[in-house]
Amino acid sequence: MESLIKNINSNNFNNFSDDINDILNMISPWHRDSFIEGKIKYDELKEYINKWYNDISIFLD
Repeated sequence: MESLIKNINSNNFNNFSDDINDILNMISPWHRDSFIEGKIKYDELKEYINKWYNDISIFLD
């Protein structure tokens, strides 16, 4: 999970590894597909993933 957040926040969106791509697909297939298809901007994907991570992080500690 931390690898996902690190990659998302580094703005390294041109080369998502297969692992990151799979995690994005599990979290929100719509956001992942919409980003790939150019329907949403990277900032929207990044904001959603960071919000999701912040919401679940209390359960990870």
